[in-house]
Amino acid sequence: MEVVAAVLALAFIGAVVQGVLGFGLGVVAAPFVAWLAPEVLPAALVLASLPLPLLTLGGEWRATDWRALGWALVGRLPATLVGVFIVAVVPVAGLQILVAASVLLMVGLTLFRVEVPRTGVTLAGAGVLSGITGTTTGIGGPPIAIVLRNDEPAVARATMAAYFMIGSLLTLGALASVGRVSGVPLAAGLAMLPASVLGFVVALGVRRHVTGARFRGAVLAVSSIAAVALLVRALSG
Repeated sequence: MEVVAAVLALAFIGAVVQGVLGFGLGVVAAPFVAWLAPEVLPAALVLASLPLPLLTLGGEWRATDWRALGWALVGRLPATLVGVFIVAVVPVAGLQILVAASVLLMVGLTLFRVEVPRTGVTLAGAGVLSGITGTTTGIGGPPIAIVLRNDEPAVARATMAAYFMIGSLLTLGALASVGRVSGVPLAAGLAMLPASVLGFVVALGVRRHVTGARFRGAVLAVSSIAAVALLVRALSG
């Protein structure tokens, strides 16, 4: 029961972070969930995050850059197949290592203002990286966010939301094909849905009162500590 409560709390906190920063549910929740209940990854986190892009698109879908979205999905499609193959063959300890490494990679990319030119090639490349990490660990946002960093905020939010929605559906379909969206992962993901929606709604009311830089730094610090602890646990056996 304590594990269930902790996983629901993580979905709520991760959704609040995503509502404030535009990313974060996977980065915040994945290392803790991989520690507490690795058997539910990645499907539960993908399911839990599914309503968030829909909520974003509800108000900003007209701002979507369809050309950029198309290029990103060009990379996402084959990468999803690679990711689901990895999920099918990697044992739990290996998945924990992948989660920890993905969190640390995404934190590093977010902390250091990597400037990437916004072209079809870079968008497709970001789609590849996002597709692999999103399918294997539930963490796929930062690569796309980095390429779209200099867009108008509404354009970036809407384009990323459309990408996340389509990408999540692709990932869930691919995971279902290898039997990874059923039983405990499915139940956990469905249970997390209300918590993630509530977290996003709360974020809409508080984000104007939050100092972005300090909040982002605290979130990334906590995520990094959790990822390092998870990595040590997985490597120590």
